[in-house]
Amino acid sequence: MNIDQNKMKAGCIQTYLHQSTILEHLSIGIGVFDAHTFCLTEANPRFLAILDTLLPSEWQQERALGHTIFEWGRHLKSPEVVDIFQQVAMTGVSYRADEYAYILPNGEDIYWNWVLDAIRDESGAITHLLQSVQEVTDLVHAYQRAEQEKIALEQEKRKVEVDHYWLRVVETVAHSVSNSLDSQQIGRVATQVFHTYFQVGDISLYTINAAQHTLRLLYADTVHPGQQPQLRRWNSFPYWKSSFMTQLLTQREPIVFEHAQDICRFSPDNLDDPFDLETLKEVVFTQSCIFAPLWFHDQCEGILIATFPRGLSKAGAEMHAFQESCRHIVSALALARQHSETDVQRGHLLSVLDQLPEGILLIDVATGMVSYSNIAAATLLGLPLPKLIGRQIHAESMVMTGKQHGKPLTPWNFAVIRSLAGETIHSREMLVNRPDGSSRVVLVSSAPLYAQSHSINGAIVVLQDVTAQKKLEQQRNDFFWMANHELRTPITIIQGFAELLQLQKAVEANKLEHDALTHIMEQSDHLLYLIEEMFDLSSIEHDQFVLQQRSQNILPLIARVVDSLTTMTHAHTIHLRLPEAQHQRDAFISLIDEKRMVQVLRNLLNNAIKYSPNGGDIEIGVEWVERGGAYALIWIKDQGIGIAESDKTAIFQRFRRGESLDPAISGLGIGLFLVKEIVQKHNGLIWVESEPGQGSCFYILLPLVA
Repeated sequence: MNIDQNKMKAGCIQTYLHQSTILEHLSIGIGVFDAHTFCLTEANPRFLAILDTLLPSEWQQERALGHTIFEWGRHLKSPEVVDIFQQVAMTGVSYRADEYAYILPNGEDIYWNWVLDAIRDESGAITHLLQSVQEVTDLVHAYQRAEQEKIALEQEKRKVEVDHYWLRVVETVAHSVSNSLDSQQIGRVATQVFHTYFQVGDISLYTINAAQHTLRLLYADTVHPGQQPQLRRWNSFPYWKSSFMTQLLTQREPIVFEHAQDICRFSPDNLDDPFDLETLKEVVFTQSCIFAPLWFHDQCEGILIATFPRGLSKAGAEMHAFQESCRHIVSALALARQHSETDVQRGHLLSVLDQLPEGILLIDVATGMVSYSNIAAATLLGLPLPKLIGRQIHAESMVMTGKQHGKPLTPWNFAVIRSLAGETIHSREMLVNRPDGSSRVVLVSSAPLYAQSHSINGAIVVLQDVTAQKKLEQQRNDFFWMANHELRTPITIIQGFAELLQLQKAVEANKLEHDALTHIMEQSDHLLYLIEEMFDLSSIEHDQFVLQQRSQNILPLIARVVDSLTTMTHAHTIHLRLPEAQHQRDAFISLIDEKRMVQVLRNLLNNAIKYSPNGGDIEIGVEWVERGGAYALIWIKDQGIGIAESDKTAIFQRFRRGESLDPAISGLGIGLFLVKEIVQKHNGLIWVESEPGQGSCFYILLPLVA
């Protein structure tokens, strides 16, 4: 062998070594078979490792090499492999198996991509078969998972599309029924929507009359005009007579018959049931039926009954959309019912207001206009009713100020303005200036009206004409004013001559003359006191009652009043209760009109004596109290006849006395009215606690100077 041949041989050996190295490191299994004997002549490690997973232990590793596929191929669970080898050896046509599935002995699936190619020599004869194998199990599993996920996504997409469709249907129903407050219109629109989107065959909508315990047919329709309804209908029937309806109205979920045979198997317990479901058995096109109670919060508004010419699933999206649509329908029906009831109540209320003798006005807060007026208010304001409605309360003819009997009065609409700002006015005397130039004195009461959001949306005004009463009061006050001036002079003269006679008869007067002169002086003093009270009353009415206040200790003043009255009664014992410590007594400094406060105390003590005809103890006391500031609490307590509960407020009104009082006990009903006015002008309070037959206790609360 020459040198060139040696080099060529060495090169071939080197190339073979390189190719062997490459085959050993390939991730693809390579096996070479003899085309005639099908003997495995060569294989790389990856091919042998693949055979290890397929063959029993005695054929693993190199033992498969040098053996024919007929020997170890019978252990494979794919006998068609031998046929494939023979076919390729005969035809020379390559075979390709993509994702060839194989089940391992442990039950796991394994997938291969393998190719069997024919190898020819220089003459074209097939000498060997080359099998290349690649495991693709992970890829197949990934692909399978991807396909499953794709299917799941498609299903979810279809579900979302279905849900979205039914959501649009529910929104359409909600929008359709929310634009009306007429229950008939709501029923008509609702049935049309159900026909369009749910393809119902027959539909009936009943409302409940709870007062009469009946169902009333609100609206009914069928898919084909002129076709007989698939369910028997009643314009009205008592639902308590129907066992089925009684059952239905005690639950909130609808009763659904998914298939016709379910309907046919249903039989009411009561054979006389007016709602005869047996009629459904003769309905050819009915495949399913729904009976849905329509609940709004805790009240059932009605029942919706619908038939379908197809089967219906209780758990389907269509059923969910049907129920959601029913919720919007019942909300609209409830709102319509409430609006109707409100209209009825409003009509009844306005009818009552129209008949009231007092003037009633309703004012709108946004415009300040009169939104309602009864005839009495229009007459009082001197305007025709049509012109008063819609008139603004600040119109020029309504706001003119003026006086009545010398007393300034504010226009009546000032109370309205204050109520529109949230204030409540009680029986305030105000003035009405009418277009004809006349004026009326009215008692005005007004209050704000609140919406559900707690915002003010208007005001109500009550006007009571008291012009006639004010004229009578003025005439009475004029009389008191005249009597005060006309009677004061003769009484002064009587007192003067009585004093002269007392001086003249001081020594030689007998007992009868002495007693007569004493009674003349006492009664003239009492008459002068009554005249003073009438004068004070007149001053208050004319707004001329003025206090002359100064800071002083009220305890000495109380003590002087008690001392002056102690000698006037022998049947009563007056006890004075004052704080013991001197520093406490020095704290009772108040800003008072001494003369008026003496008048208050004398009046209350005189009443305690007068209304305790059987004598007894009378207690007057003072103590310091804290009520958001320093106050003096004064009380006058007696053991007299007491005051009835119904009289406790009336006794502080002018010319009012307790209805249970003995008529023999004299009085004009002025004293306590003046006491209350004087105390209130001192920024104080007065009240009484009493029980009939248990005596009375009057309390006065006066602010102290800090």
